[in-house]
Amino acid sequence: GETLTVTFRNCSGTQPLYNLKVSASAEGSGIWFARNSFYVASASPGETIVLETGLSVAQDAAGGEIPVAFEFEYEDKRGNALSGRETMTLSVRQPAKLECQTGEIPGAVYASDTMELSLKVCNAGRAPVYNVQASLSAEGLFPDGDVFLGNLEAGAAGEGTMQIYVGTRTMEVMGVDAGGSDGEKYGPVEGTVTFRYEDGDGEVYEETRPFQTEIKKAQIVSFA
Repeated sequence: GETLTVTFRNCSGTQPLYNLKVSASAEGSGIWFARNSFYVASASPGETIVLETGLSVAQDAAGGEIPVAFEFEYEDKRGNALSGRETMTLSVRQPAKLECQTGEIPGAVYASDTMELSLKVCNAGRAPVYNVQASLSAEGLFPDGDVFLGNLEAGAAGEGTMQIYVGTRTMEVMGVDAGGSDGEKYGPVEGTVTFRYEDGDGEVYEETRPFQTEIKKAQIVSFA
């Protein structure tokens, strides 16, 4: 929950207010106030009134600008009943929520092979997400680049495939091996698959999936 603090002022230079009642209501559903009515015995000319209440937003509330109305009922010094209305706007922002899946990375891969990695994402939130991309980073593994999975509306899914060249643990540039013993070139490696995406305000999110595999020496098959 959040705290909503609203400040009002008696703008009259000469007239006090008495028995002021304030009622708050949000237009639309999904927003609740811990307290939506307030009572102030009096307000002198120019006096500031500060109202505070808890605010809750439902997980399925629509994002965007939500009008909040404040109804005023009060009396002047002669006891005449008066009323008024003011409106403010709350900006409701739904968090981005992307479900990410990768295909299985084998426990062992062979140098000089090329493998495919399937990637799937689903927008499980209620707001669109943008520029969904996946990248892979691991010693000795060289993807053909980041995979762009699209802009996704709420509930939409995207998928793609990453081509990964298997080098060696001593290879810093694809296809160019610095050399070394088999113990240096082959063996266990750790890596990550990272999904990046943005919400409607341009905030960047990341989800990282670690993995482990082992680079083995290329198998040479000879035919008699």
